[in-house]
Amino acid sequence: MGEQFEIIANEVEQIQVVENGLTEDTIMARLSRETYHPSGTEEHRACSICQDEYAEGDLLGKLDCGHDYHFECIKQWLMRKNSCPMCRHRALAI
Repeated sequence: MGEQFEIIANEVEQIQVVENGLTEDTIMARLSRETYHPSGTEEHRACSICQDEYAEGDLLGKLDCGHDYHFECIKQWLMRKNSCPMCRHRALAI
């Protein structure tokens, strides 16, 4: 019974981590950054949050699931909810 309780407690904790937003300090420390440089074969890509196409040199934030967004767009999103807007997985492990 103790082991089952621990499993359930861990699952609840993970749900809370996703449902709650992160602090700006946590986001700045954990969010991977990359500069957008389109390849010649790549179709136009857009940020799923603001719907603007990425432009050469844009700063992107990349989540643990692999999805990326404009850095400022995803930073604001993560302050509200720690989940990926596309796949709903936990965005950043803390």
